[in-house]
Amino acid sequence: MRKINYTETDLEGFTLKELQRICRYYDIEYFPSWSKDKLKKEILDYAPAETLPRTYNQKAIFEVMTPEINVITPTVPTKSVRVQRIEDSMRKDK
Repeated sequence: MRKINYTETDLEGFTLKELQRICRYYDIEYFPSWSKDKLKKEILDYAPAETLPRTYNQKAIFEVMTPEINVITPTVPTKSVRVQRIEDSMRKDK
């Protein structure tokens, strides 16, 4: 089962043909005579209940759900590959 990530406000902007295409994509049975409101209701009924509304701050949710990661940065500044090659060739010439 594919997850539907549409909210009611998202479906408001779609035309009748686009709503029918969404139903076909998610294998939702519909009749061509159905109105836009009926199609929207069927799509929203098919959507899983655990999806979050888009009104929430997604960045805040991500920060709460992810653990803190401590990144260890090297204290010695790294040199570019070009600088390292130049220094290596200078050492070899001595």
